[in-house]
Amino acid sequence: MVHKVSLDEKEEKVQYILHRQRNRKNVALKVDNDGLIRVYAPTYVPVASIEGIITTHKEWLDKKVREVENLPPPLEKHTYQPGDNFLLLGQELKLEIYKNRGRGTLCTKDGDRLVVRVSSQATTQTVKRAIEQWYRHYGEELYSGLVNEWIAQIKEEATIEMRGVKIVGYPKRWGSCTQEGDLSFALRSLMLPLPLVRYLALHETLHLYEFNHSRRFKELLDYYMEDWRERQREMASLRRQVASL
Repeated sequence: MVHKVSLDEKEEKVQYILHRQRNRKNVALKVDNDGLIRVYAPTYVPVASIEGIITTHKEWLDKKVREVENLPPPLEKHTYQPGDNFLLLGQELKLEIYKNRGRGTLCTKDGDRLVVRVSSQATTQTVKRAIEQWYRHYGEELYSGLVNEWIAQIKEEATIEMRGVKIVGYPKRWGSCTQEGDLSFALRSLMLPLPLVRYLALHETLHLYEFNHSRRFKELLDYYMEDWRERQREMASLRRQVASL
Protein backbone atom coordinates (compact mmCIF):
# COMPACT_ATOMS: atom_id res chain seq x y z
CA MET A 1 0.00 0.00 0.00
CA VAL A 2 1.35 3.46 -0.96
CA HIS A 3 1.20 6.21 1.68
CA LYS A 4 2.29 9.84 1.84
CA VAL A 5 3.35 11.65 4.99
CA SER A 6 3.81 15.40 5.52
CA LEU A 7 7.14 15.94 7.25
CA ASP A 8 7.14 19.65 8.06
CA GLU A 9 5.28 22.92 7.95
CA LYS A 10 6.05 23.32 4.24
CA GLU A 11 3.82 20.32 3.55
CA GLU A 12 6.66 18.36 2.03
CA LYS A 13 5.28 14.97 1.07
CA VAL A 14 7.25 11.75 1.23
CA GLN A 15 5.82 8.73 -0.52
CA TYR A 16 6.47 5.33 0.95
CA ILE A 17 5.24 1.78 0.54
CA LEU A 18 4.10 0.02 3.70
CA HIS A 19 4.60 -3.71 4.11
CA ARG A 20 2.76 -5.26 7.07
CA GLN A 21 4.40 -8.41 8.45
CA ARG A 22 2.87 -10.52 11.20
CA ASN A 23 6.10 -11.96 12.58
CA ARG A 24 8.06 -8.70 12.53
CA LYS A 25 8.89 -7.16 15.94
CA ASN A 26 10.05 -3.69 14.91
CA VAL A 27 9.80 -1.11 12.15
CA ALA A 28 12.47 -1.09 9.43
CA LEU A 29 13.08 1.51 6.72
CA LYS A 30 14.68 0.75 3.36
CA VAL A 31 15.35 2.66 0.15
CA ASP A 32 15.28 0.28 -2.81
CA ASN A 33 17.15 0.53 -6.10
CA ASP A 34 14.55 2.73 -7.77
CA GLY A 35 14.59 5.25 -4.91
CA LEU A 36 11.30 4.16 -3.33
CA ILE A 37 11.06 4.17 0.46
CA ARG A 38 9.76 0.90 1.83
CA VAL A 39 8.61 0.48 5.41
CA TYR A 40 8.36 -2.95 7.01
CA ALA A 41 6.23 -2.94 10.13
CA PRO A 42 4.38 -5.30 12.49
CA THR A 43 0.64 -5.49 11.92
CA TYR A 44 -0.15 -3.85 15.27
CA VAL A 45 1.90 -0.65 14.85
CA PRO A 46 -0.40 2.29 13.92
CA VAL A 47 0.31 4.37 10.83
CA ALA A 48 0.80 7.48 12.99
CA SER A 49 3.69 5.80 14.80
CA ILE A 50 5.21 4.65 11.53
CA GLU A 51 5.07 8.17 10.12
CA GLY A 52 6.68 9.49 13.29
CA ILE A 53 9.60 7.13 12.70
CA ILE A 54 9.86 8.30 9.09
CA THR A 55 9.91 11.92 10.25
CA THR A 56 12.66 11.14 12.78
CA HIS A 57 14.79 9.48 10.09
CA LYS A 58 14.15 12.02 7.33
CA GLU A 59 17.80 13.08 7.07
CA TRP A 60 18.95 9.47 6.77
CA LEU A 61 16.28 8.70 4.17
CA ASP A 62 17.22 11.77 2.11
CA LYS A 63 20.86 10.65 2.16
CA LYS A 64 19.96 7.12 1.02
CA VAL A 65 17.72 8.42 -1.77
CA ARG A 66 20.57 10.66 -3.02
CA GLU A 67 22.96 7.71 -2.92
CA VAL A 68 20.60 5.62 -5.05
CA GLU A 69 20.12 8.46 -7.51
CA ASN A 70 23.90 8.62 -7.99
CA LEU A 71 24.30 4.89 -8.64
CA PRO A 72 25.12 3.78 -12.19
CA PRO A 73 21.80 3.18 -13.98
CA PRO A 74 20.78 -0.33 -15.05
CA LEU A 75 21.31 -1.44 -18.61
CA GLU A 76 18.47 -0.78 -20.98
CA LYS A 77 15.82 -3.49 -21.04
CA HIS A 78 16.95 -6.38 -23.19
CA THR A 79 15.38 -6.80 -26.62
CA TYR A 80 17.18 -10.07 -27.42
CA GLN A 81 17.64 -8.67 -30.90
CA PRO A 82 20.94 -8.09 -32.78
CA GLY A 83 22.82 -5.19 -31.19
CA ASP A 84 21.47 -5.84 -27.68
CA ASN A 85 24.10 -5.33 -24.94
CA PHE A 86 25.01 -7.68 -22.11
CA LEU A 87 27.58 -7.46 -19.32
CA LEU A 88 30.00 -10.24 -18.46
CA LEU A 89 32.59 -9.62 -15.73
CA GLY A 90 32.26 -5.88 -16.37
CA GLN A 91 32.80 -6.26 -20.13
CA GLU A 92 30.08 -5.19 -22.54
CA LEU A 93 29.10 -7.83 -25.08
CA LYS A 94 27.09 -7.07 -28.20
CA LEU A 95 24.56 -9.66 -29.31
CA GLU A 96 24.72 -11.19 -32.77
CA ILE A 97 22.10 -13.67 -33.97
CA TYR A 98 22.51 -16.06 -36.88
CA LYS A 99 19.76 -18.21 -38.32
CA ASN A 100 20.65 -21.72 -39.48
CA ARG A 101 18.84 -24.53 -41.22
CA GLY A 102 18.98 -26.91 -38.29
CA ARG A 103 16.85 -26.93 -35.16
CA GLY A 104 19.65 -26.63 -32.61
CA THR A 105 20.44 -23.52 -30.57
CA LEU A 106 23.95 -22.49 -29.59
CA CYS A 107 25.28 -19.48 -27.65
CA THR A 108 28.99 -18.65 -27.57
CA LYS A 109 31.26 -15.75 -26.66
CA ASP A 110 33.62 -14.44 -29.33
CA GLY A 111 35.74 -11.55 -28.06
CA ASP A 112 33.32 -8.74 -27.26
CA ARG A 113 30.45 -10.48 -29.06
CA LEU A 114 27.77 -12.81 -27.71
CA VAL A 115 26.84 -15.01 -30.65
CA VAL A 116 23.58 -16.99 -30.73
CA ARG A 117 22.81 -19.41 -33.53
CA VAL A 118 19.19 -20.50 -33.80
CA SER A 119 16.81 -22.02 -36.29
CA SER A 120 14.85 -19.80 -38.64
CA GLN A 121 11.70 -20.52 -36.59
CA ALA A 122 13.25 -19.49 -33.26
CA THR A 123 11.50 -16.87 -31.12
CA THR A 124 12.84 -14.14 -28.85
CA GLN A 125 12.25 -16.49 -25.91
CA THR A 126 14.48 -19.07 -27.58
CA VAL A 127 17.29 -16.52 -27.77
CA LYS A 128 16.72 -15.46 -24.15
CA ARG A 129 16.84 -19.04 -22.88
CA ALA A 130 20.01 -19.74 -24.86
CA ILE A 131 21.75 -16.70 -23.36
CA GLU A 132 20.66 -17.48 -19.80
CA GLN A 133 21.72 -21.12 -20.20
CA TRP A 134 25.11 -20.01 -21.48
CA TYR A 135 25.57 -17.61 -18.53
CA ARG A 136 24.65 -20.36 -16.06
CA HIS A 137 27.11 -22.82 -17.59
CA TYR A 138 29.83 -20.16 -17.73
CA GLY A 139 29.12 -19.15 -14.13
CA GLU A 140 29.22 -22.69 -12.78
CA GLU A 141 32.62 -23.27 -14.39
CA LEU A 142 33.97 -19.90 -13.26
CA TYR A 143 32.79 -20.12 -9.65
CA SER A 144 33.76 -23.80 -9.33
CA GLY A 145 37.29 -22.88 -10.38
CA LEU A 146 37.48 -19.90 -8.03
CA VAL A 147 36.06 -21.83 -5.08
CA ASN A 148 38.55 -24.65 -5.58
CA GLU A 149 41.37 -22.12 -5.84
CA TRP A 150 40.35 -20.57 -2.53
CA ILE A 151 40.00 -23.96 -0.83
CA ALA A 152 43.55 -24.77 -1.93
CA GLN A 153 44.81 -21.50 -0.40
CA ILE A 154 42.86 -21.47 2.86
CA LYS A 155 44.91 -22.97 5.67
CA GLU A 156 42.05 -23.42 8.14
CA GLU A 157 40.23 -26.67 8.83
CA ALA A 158 36.80 -26.70 7.18
CA THR A 159 33.75 -27.47 9.32
CA ILE A 160 31.61 -28.12 6.23
CA GLU A 161 32.68 -30.10 3.18
CA MET A 162 31.97 -28.36 -0.11
CA ARG A 163 29.41 -30.39 -2.07
CA GLY A 164 28.80 -28.33 -5.18
CA VAL A 165 28.44 -24.96 -6.89
CA LYS A 166 25.38 -23.69 -8.71
CA ILE A 167 24.06 -20.50 -10.28
CA VAL A 168 20.72 -19.22 -8.97
CA GLY A 169 18.46 -16.39 -10.13
CA TYR A 170 18.57 -14.55 -6.80
CA PRO A 171 16.78 -11.18 -7.17
CA LYS A 172 18.52 -9.55 -4.17
CA ARG A 173 21.23 -11.64 -2.54
CA TRP A 174 24.63 -12.27 -4.12
CA GLY A 175 25.24 -15.79 -2.88
CA SER A 176 24.71 -18.35 -0.14
CA CYS A 177 26.24 -21.37 1.56
CA THR A 178 24.20 -24.16 3.15
CA GLN A 179 25.17 -26.41 6.03
CA GLU A 180 25.19 -29.25 3.50
CA GLY A 181 28.04 -27.56 1.62
CA ASP A 182 26.14 -26.21 -1.38
CA LEU A 183 27.47 -22.87 -2.61
CA SER A 184 25.13 -20.75 -4.72
CA PHE A 185 25.86 -17.55 -6.61
CA ALA A 186 23.49 -15.07 -8.19
CA LEU A 187 23.19 -15.20 -11.96
CA ARG A 188 23.41 -11.41 -12.11
CA SER A 189 26.73 -11.47 -10.20
CA LEU A 190 28.39 -12.55 -13.45
CA MET A 191 27.91 -8.99 -14.65
CA LEU A 192 30.28 -7.70 -11.96
CA PRO A 193 34.00 -7.10 -12.67
CA LEU A 194 36.17 -10.16 -11.98
CA PRO A 195 37.82 -8.76 -8.78
CA LEU A 196 34.37 -8.48 -7.21
CA VAL A 197 33.43 -11.98 -8.37
CA ARG A 198 36.63 -13.25 -6.75
CA TYR A 199 35.61 -11.58 -3.49
CA LEU A 200 32.15 -13.12 -3.66
CA ALA A 201 33.66 -16.56 -4.26
CA LEU A 202 35.93 -16.10 -1.22
CA HIS A 203 33.07 -14.85 0.94
CA GLU A 204 30.90 -17.91 0.35
CA THR A 205 33.85 -20.31 0.47
CA LEU A 206 34.84 -19.03 3.91
CA HIS A 207 31.42 -20.04 5.20
CA LEU A 208 32.68 -23.61 4.90
CA TYR A 209 35.13 -22.67 7.65
CA GLU A 210 33.04 -20.17 9.63
CA PHE A 211 29.33 -20.49 8.89
CA ASN A 212 28.17 -17.14 10.29
CA HIS A 213 29.39 -13.55 9.94
CA SER A 214 31.28 -13.55 13.22
CA ARG A 215 34.41 -11.61 14.12
CA ARG A 216 36.47 -14.65 13.11
CA PHE A 217 34.78 -14.69 9.70
CA LYS A 218 35.83 -11.08 9.12
CA GLU A 219 39.33 -11.84 10.37
CA LEU A 220 39.56 -14.60 7.77
CA LEU A 221 38.41 -12.17 5.08
CA ASP A 222 41.06 -9.70 6.24
CA TYR A 223 43.73 -12.36 6.04
CA TYR A 224 42.91 -13.69 2.58
CA MET A 225 41.77 -10.43 0.95
CA GLU A 226 42.87 -7.22 2.63
CA ASP A 227 40.70 -4.97 0.47
CA TRP A 228 37.48 -6.99 0.77
CA ARG A 229 35.61 -4.05 2.31
CA GLU A 230 36.39 -1.86 -0.70
CA ARG A 231 35.24 -4.63 -3.02
CA GLN A 232 32.06 -5.04 -1.00
CA ARG A 233 31.33 -1.32 -1.24
CA GLU A 234 31.94 -1.39 -5.00
CA MET A 235 29.48 -4.27 -5.33
CA ALA A 236 26.91 -2.20 -3.48
CA SER A 237 27.55 0.77 -5.77
CA LEU A 238 26.90 -1.41 -8.84
CA ARG A 239 23.77 -3.08 -7.49
CA ARG A 240 21.40 -1.06 -9.67
CA GLN A 241 23.46 -1.55 -12.83
CA VAL A 242 23.44 -5.32 -12.35
CA ALA A 243 19.96 -5.64 -10.84
CA SER A 244 19.09 -8.31 -13.41
CA LEU A 245 20.80 -10.12 -16.24
